[in-house]
Amino acid sequence: MSQISPTEADVIIVGAGPVGLVSACELAHYGVRCRIIEKRVAPTNYSQACMLHSQTQEIFEATGLLDSWTHNGYPIEHIVATAAGKRLGVLHLHDNEKPSAVPRMIGQNIIERLLIEHLQRVGIKVERPHAVISFEQDDDGVAVTLLHPDDSQEVIHARWLISADGANSLIRKTLGIPFIGERNAQMDFIQADAHIRWSYPHGEGRVFLTSERFVSCLPFNADGYYRILCTHGHNDVLHNDTPTQEEIQTILRSVSDPEAEVYDVQWLNRLHPQHRKAHISGR
Repeated sequence: MSQISPTEADVIIVGAGPVGLVSACELAHYGVRCRIIEKRVAPTNYSQACMLHSQTQEIFEATGLLDSWTHNGYPIEHIVATAAGKRLGVLHLHDNEKPSAVPRMIGQNIIERLLIEHLQRVGIKVERPHAVISFEQDDDGVAVTLLHPDDSQEVIHARWLISADGANSLIRKTLGIPFIGERNAQMDFIQADAHIRWSYPHGEGRVFLTSERFVSCLPFNADGYYRILCTHGHNDVLHNDTPTQEEIQTILRSVSDPEAEVYDVQWLNRLHPQHRKAHISGR
């Protein structure tokens, strides 16, 4: 049986990843009442999307959120590029007009936690785990039906609905908005968050290029903890399974320091890239 709630918000946000959480923070900053709904039981435990760019920091600064990211994110001042064992040069990432505005490495797990804490301070709680199973809209607003963990349903109302529910968005599919593009099944990337022992100084970004592959190592701190990203090599066999520490270490040794050691691995991931966009006809 469905329980019908009165209009309790101006905006309902579906999805409490970084996009949904930032949307809630922005709305709260301008005094807009909102509810944020998430089907996951808890925030992510992994770093996943982990680069905070300068323009995003400017948005956080305008809403008074920047200090937390400055304290928790590691600044990437420059990236050293090496090709075929030879140093190509250094890419400097700071802005001469605002030298403090450099990209910062900070895990999505930390980003979600900081945004949730901020929302709690302004009186907004992420409502989880609740799944949106349908919605209807009319001239007055939108009615969203939620499925609770005990299989009961609730209908909530708002003037507006924000879809931040990812690539498999129920809202986008219900509205019939095409998601144009495809996943490249013939290419994969492997990722690891891990410590590295090698002959290079810690704390700086590094990119290694060979005729076979691209490898980047971006530091989370100055103590040797990195996000390692490796592209698929021409002679690699395509896999769908989780990469291993040994696989990452072998690739890293082949492009950088032959004595490099990967240890204390926190996350391993393999992904197939996709290029897609939601397309509304006539726009």
